[in-house]
Formats: sequence, structure tokens, C-alpha cells
Amino acid sequence: MMKYQLLSLLPKNLQSYLVGSLSRVTWPSKLAPAINKAAVKCLKIDLSDSEKDIADFHSLEELFTRTLKADARKVLGEMCAPCDSNLRQSLPVENGQVLQAKGIHYSIDDLLCLNESEKKEFHPSWYCSFYLAPHHYHRVHAPFKGQLQSARYVPGELWPVNETFVNIVPRLFCRNERVVFELAHESGGKAYLVMVGALHVGRIQIKDVDSFVSNDWGRQLHSSKTRVFSFSPHREIVAGDELGTFMLGSSVILVFDEILAKTFQFQRVSHPIAVKVGESLLVS
Repeated sequence: MMKYQLLSLLPKNLQSYLVGSLSRVTWPSKLAPAINKAAVKCLKIDLSDSEKDIADFHSLEELFTRTLKADARKVLGEMCAPCDSNLRQSLPVENGQVLQAKGIHYSIDDLLCLNESEKKEFHPSWYCSFYLAPHHYHRVHAPFKGQLQSARYVPGELWPVNETFVNIVPRLFCRNERVVFELAHESGGKAYLVMVGALHVGRIQIKDVDSFVSNDWGRQLHSSKTRVFSFSPHREIVAGDELGTFMLGSSVILVFDEILAKTFQFQRVSHPIAVKVGESLLVS
């Protein structure tokens, strides 16, 4: 609890903004290989599937947000992992509540921040929670074929989302800044994919929405408001299409409605397992 109390006193959003600014500092080209090698070694980053060579990154942010070779990830199922990560949980939603950690639950309504009409139309039934560590690939992808209907930015705090703080901070994912993607499956079912910000991960970008980046300088000067980006016409997506990018590691939460939970048999996971983009979330 001491860590929780100490961090409660710190300006976490400002701290994250400053760390993010430092990560974008471009270093001299002659020093880039040595700095990159040191970062890769320290964080145990695997660059074997990176589109760029180690000497071609000119800042830490470029390294963290690297793209992959075209054939680096294959889609292996109708419902697939949206990110390289540790899948913490894949479990039923019970009475609108899901498990954060032992003895700690949170509300799906609080997480998604839907309006009243959206709440009536969406009946959450299954969820998957993913943790991206700093060494992971940081881009997030569509989990199935269908449509991207909207993206909602929800301002909030920036608590760490590692195991220590997940176990002690109540409603952590509902308190942190996040982007909520509204996804429609071709079967008629619906899901929401939530990119949750974290300490030092105050920048989330939405693919092809150049006007938006979370936790920018304006966010430090005044309180921010929820923003909704509606895509009209809705964007057609297939599993594996890129949705957004974390500047560092964080968390992704997928919430499926009862139509999808009844149509597909999801793996039940209650202890972390390593997954990569495109790997199936279904029982084989």
C-alpha cells in the first residue's frame, strides 16, 4: 500500500508526458546503434521480426512503436489476439462485473463509458484482458472481420498497469485514460476493444486519425473531455488490421456481447499465457 500512497501524490499524467517527450528526442546517427543496442539488451526486445534494422531507429519511441515484417504475424482464427502480450484472463462477464485481480472487480459499464442507449443495446458476456510489457510489439490490431464503427477517447489518470498495481489499485482500468473502439462482427455481434493508458504510456494514437493523440501538452494545461470519433461510412476491417499504437507497453481489454459469446467457444484463461497478434482466442 505504500507504493499506492506515494504514487497517489505524484502528477502521473505530467510525469508520463515528460517521459514521452524524452522518448521522442532524436539522437545523433553515429550514436543510434549503441543506444539502440543498450535499450534492446536492457529491455530484452526481440527485433528478429522488425521491419527496420537496429541502426535505423532514431529515438526510443521509434524503437517501441516499430512495425513488423509483412509475414511476421499470421491470423490463425476467426477470433484472434489483438496484440503481442500476456493474456491475463479470458472469462465470462458476471452481472456486468469482471475480475481485475484476486478480490478486486470492476464494472464493464465504467470501463466502456457508454451512453444510456448504448448500454441498453450492448450485453457484455465475455472478456479478455491483455498486458503489454515494454519489450512487446506495441501496435494493436483488429481481432476479427467486421466493421470499425467508432473510437471513444476517455480521459483519466495514468496508474501503472503491471501486476503490482493491478493487485492494489481499485478499478484501475476504469480510472486510467483509454481509447474504446466499437467493433461490429459480420454475424451481427458486437465487441469493444479498449486500449488502456498507463504511467509513462500517456500517448495512444488511433490509426488514420492524425488529429488525435492522448495526453498531449493541452491535457497538462486543462482538463480534457470525452471525445468520440465516428467513422461514416463504417470502416471495413479484417482480423489483423491495425487499430492503434501505444508509445510504450500497457493493457488491452476485449469485451464481447452475448451473440459472440454464444457463437464462439472462447478459451478459458485465468493465469497469464503469452500470445501474439493473430493467435486464436478460441478452443481448438
